[in-house]
Amino acid sequence: MQLPSLPLDRVLPALAGGRARRALLWTALALGTLLVITYHAGITAVGEPPSTATLVLVNFGVAACVGLLAFLVSGLFTRRVFNPVRALWTPLVVGGLGAALEVTLVTMGGPAEVDLQTGVPEGFGDVTQVVGVALVETIVALALLFSLRTLVLFKRTSGSVRNWRIMLGTMTAAALVLLGHGATDAVNDNVLHIVLVGAAIVAMVMNAFRLAWIVYLPFRQKMLTLGLGVGLIVLLAYMLQMRYIEAGVSLRDMPAVGPEMELTLAAVFSQPLSQFVMMAFGFGVLYATTAVLSLLFHLPTAAALQQKTGEMEALQALARLSGEVFDRDKLVDTIAGAPVEAGVAQAAWLALIDEGSGSLAPHVTSAFGLTPMQIKALVDYEMLARDALSAKTPLLLRQAPADHRVRARPGDGIGSLLVLPLHAHGEPLGALFATRAVTEGFENDDVDALVAFAGQAALALNNADLFAERLERERLQRELAIAREVQQRLLPQSLPDAPGVALSALSIPAAEVCGDYYDFVEIGDGCFGVIVGDVSGKGTSAAFYMAELKGIFQSASKLTRSPAEFLSRANEALAGSLGKNAFITAVYGIMDTVAGTFTLARAGHCPVAHAHADGTVDLLRVGGLGLGLDRGPLFRRALKEQQIALRPGDAFVLYSDGLVETRDRAGTGEEYGYERLAAAVAKHRTLAPDAFRDALLHDLQRFAGHDVWDDDLTLVIVKWEGLPKLAATNGEAQAAEVARSA
Repeated sequence: MQLPSLPLDRVLPALAGGRARRALLWTALALGTLLVITYHAGITAVGEPPSTATLVLVNFGVAACVGLLAFLVSGLFTRRVFNPVRALWTPLVVGGLGAALEVTLVTMGGPAEVDLQTGVPEGFGDVTQVVGVALVETIVALALLFSLRTLVLFKRTSGSVRNWRIMLGTMTAAALVLLGHGATDAVNDNVLHIVLVGAAIVAMVMNAFRLAWIVYLPFRQKMLTLGLGVGLIVLLAYMLQMRYIEAGVSLRDMPAVGPEMELTLAAVFSQPLSQFVMMAFGFGVLYATTAVLSLLFHLPTAAALQQKTGEMEALQALARLSGEVFDRDKLVDTIAGAPVEAGVAQAAWLALIDEGSGSLAPHVTSAFGLTPMQIKALVDYEMLARDALSAKTPLLLRQAPADHRVRARPGDGIGSLLVLPLHAHGEPLGALFATRAVTEGFENDDVDALVAFAGQAALALNNADLFAERLERERLQRELAIAREVQQRLLPQSLPDAPGVALSALSIPAAEVCGDYYDFVEIGDGCFGVIVGDVSGKGTSAAFYMAELKGIFQSASKLTRSPAEFLSRANEALAGSLGKNAFITAVYGIMDTVAGTFTLARAGHCPVAHAHADGTVDLLRVGGLGLGLDRGPLFRRALKEQQIALRPGDAFVLYSDGLVETRDRAGTGEEYGYERLAAAVAKHRTLAPDAFRDALLHDLQRFAGHDVWDDDLTLVIVKWEGLPKLAATNGEAQAAEVARSA
């Protein structure tokens, strides 16, 4: 029969894992401790001391058990947050419980009886005391070493870690060289032990002065740790004395015996363990003593240290807020309250210049310790702020009531006053005020700390303002983008399809929104209108006027077939809405595809370029004033119309002034002008409308040397190609009918 194989690939990792391994180690420790107890019970029953070899083996087992116990409980003393109070409180509590247990054992079992010649307990009750006292002292010693390690290795360095390891190593070595020693064997005859103990003491002294943690304690914690240190000294001294009192019971009949005074119950259990415990207790007393003395020396400076700590915390808080400038009100309150919270001042306020108010006088935006009304009544803070800002240096009034700018009298809470100007990139922001109730209340280090604080505060305020401006700019850009999108939708999304006519149009805004406008309208009977307008100025107001012109054009253009009449009505409609210095230029033409005519009226707009089939180009300068320039009869009288009889091949170019006024940036700065436009029109007139438009734009870009326009640019191409051949074959009546039906 084949035996089932063990899944070693799963069992071994489980044993090596956390819980299984710890359970295994705890079991081993319990078995080892049980073996040692059994050993002591055995020699008690026999009444004979063990051989040296047995003693070495037993002491080695005890050392192994102590090492295993230290390994298992080390995790209990690992702290992520350094806490000196807990580091002293833990061994004090563990030691207090241990001392109470030792007293209980002695009280309940009576004095332990140990044979001074053999070191063997007299009875099993004595064995219980020996084991109990040894176990208690071992636990207290481990708790003491683990707790003090966190204090010694505070802000650890390689040197401090090395010294700690040297101390533990020499203590352990000094104990292990006594593996062959029993309870009654003199240890002072072992030279190596004496040397190692001396080395351990040197290491203890070096570690005892690792007290840097005391400097960072506030006054209250210093007092608390001072009490814990004194308590630990008393406890350890008591436990050291108890070791001999417990064992001394058996010495009552032999008071003259000298070396036996070193006999302790822990030594009866294991001499090396007893020596290790004694050294651990000795280090505890030494470290607690140096800590108490150091705490006493540092108590007078605790208040000053706490103040400096508060200042540092306030500065760190402000530094953090410098990167969190989303809430300016919170930042202002933090700056005003920081001197008070840091303990540097008893009242403080922040007076800032609000450029939006139109005044350079600062006003109180946040105050701590005094109300704005009290500040205004007690101090001329505006004058103080101006003086400090103009001097660009802190203004310190050590005896504030004596200054003419301070109206406070002695007892009003303003004995000394410090004014800190706030500048950012050379621009004044305001001033931070800090006061103390007593005269001469600010020391030089206070002033230095607040000056550094004010510098950070000014930077944080400036960052907050820049951030707010950026948010506002982004908001405006978003709104302008929406306005531009809406405005683009106001322009024709498609061109009318008129027989014999080819069209093309383009509008390029110089900014997010523009004041140029072009549009087409179907009038009927083969007629359609085309308009190009240009609102004076650019930006949002121009865009609004452009939208208004769009409404007028779409509603009023179908009421008349006279371009001049339409423009007159438009002028009347716009008279009530155009601003004082605003006006609109426009050119409006109606193409009658049946009659073959193109009738124009121009309201102060650029002349229309008319390209004839033979290559000549005319600039149609029809008379007229801009819309809104005159709101009386002058506009109507000045307005003229011009009608052109169309011939196939005729082309009309309607545009805004952004085309002809574009300048040559790379050259002389000369404008593109009408002559260049006429030449370009004559050159490209035979192209299809879109190609014609692109060729004109390309010619303009080539002249300007760039494609970024300073002004809005609009370009509309109207080409008359003539009616279809149907007109020639079937007569003009049929052609007209075709045009009307279209």
